[in-house]
Amino acid sequence: MNFPPQSWDDNDMDWNNAEFKRLNTYPLTYIAAIKEALRERYSALGRSTEFNQNITASLTPLSPVFEFIKALYQIEYAIYWILQSYNQPEWVRLSTHNIYDESTDISGPNFNPCERLWFLHAMDDAGYGAGENWIGFFTSVTGFSMIETQSYSDKKLYPISEVIDLSKLGSWFRQKKALINLMRWIWSPYGVNQTFTCGTQTRNSIPNQTTWGAAKSTYLAQEPRTYPENEESFAYSGFKNINPQYQISCRQSYIVTKASTISRTDEIYRYSYSTDYDFGGKIQKETWKLTNKIENTTSQHIDIFPADSVLHVAPEPSTVYIEDESWWDHSVGRSFLVQKFDGENGFKFRDW
Repeated sequence: MNFPPQSWDDNDMDWNNAEFKRLNTYPLTYIAAIKEALRERYSALGRSTEFNQNITASLTPLSPVFEFIKALYQIEYAIYWILQSYNQPEWVRLSTHNIYDESTDISGPNFNPCERLWFLHAMDDAGYGAGENWIGFFTSVTGFSMIETQSYSDKKLYPISEVIDLSKLGSWFRQKKALINLMRWIWSPYGVNQTFTCGTQTRNSIPNQTTWGAAKSTYLAQEPRTYPENEESFAYSGFKNINPQYQISCRQSYIVTKASTISRTDEIYRYSYSTDYDFGGKIQKETWKLTNKIENTTSQHIDIFPADSVLHVAPEPSTVYIEDESWWDHSVGRSFLVQKFDGENGFKFRDW
């Protein structure tokens, strides 16, 4: 027997028919699988330290009963908490099918082309309603908050029959497994415990040039200046005045993903939108546009956008710049990254 298990179906586990009338070593392989699957999920979020601090139950075939009870308590809380975090890497809700090219959802508070997965969404998507059918031994869930009604530390020395109802244990395992299986896509804000770092790159301003080709060449010949840890965004401006003379300006953006502590293969999807000009079809005004997809990587520097190779072929500005008017052929926008873990070498604990 592999302990801890290496996948949901390791050790001939049968989740659909797992029922328990007494506590023995057999249920331990199920709860150990839940624990290892959660370890994968926390690691994918860059939160391994948090997992190790909060899930401390020691599960072995010779573990005393109170370690088993402690694991139930800690896993209940860990699943709920990982679906409630704000301003940290967060799971994306798949059931709404809102991660797609040409989404127009850029007016919400987070300006994202998808919906975050949080506790009541996960319960609903897993088929348990919006929270009312939570199966728990130590907690009560009301709305979006958790109130502890019992602590394992108060109960761990009691007979097992007074602490949990073993007839519910199989259903408890199935529900927690179903919730974990929804944790497959991540988006990461640039903040605490981020899985991406970001920055911008600019070049020195240059004087007007007599041709558009000279303006681009002169701009690209400048030494780039990189500003790490800034708000990730991009902007492009190209103009010609009435003489004519030409000038180009660009704020390029980049994102670097952090290496994971788990073995995985990522697929990274980068979406961008512009509030103004459609830069050569690369992005769209008022619409999220899939601009980059990178597969089979554990840590990847995303191509700077707009990339130098794109600027080389940037079209000549179509409108003459006139004093007191805006710059023409102007693009400014933001981008958004979604990280996917259901590829061939993604999570070990998965049912897809």
